[in-house]
Amino acid sequence: MNEKGTVLPAALIFCMIFLMALAASASLFLTEKKFYYEAAEKVKADHLLQLGTEDILDMLAKENDYGNTGFFFYLNGDVYYQINTVSGLLSVHLYITTKADRKLEAIFNYNQTEKKVVEWIEI
Repeated sequence: MNEKGTVLPAALIFCMIFLMALAASASLFLTEKKFYYEAAEKVKADHLLQLGTEDILDMLAKENDYGNTGFFFYLNGDVYYQINTVSGLLSVHLYITTKADRKLEAIFNYNQTEKKVVEWIEI
């Protein structure tokens, strides 16, 4: 049978389609990998925010002599805080930094007489 050169172009087209599908799959894999990494870092930062908030609220409820600034060090990062008095409320500014250098900030106002958080703002 004389096919007059149709096998080679068909094989090249098949290889090209296969390589394009492989490149698209690799690109999708890398995008998903980056997304899952960022999602994990966001969860770590949120967890540090929760831990730091709980520790600061415990400190404010138990101690009358607390510093205006300080650090809490945790396994996945650290929390820096500043406490200011604004119109009878304590304004607490939290700066969260993970080990991978992801940053998060939050501010909350704390009423000392009622011992509860009045306002919460995440930046």
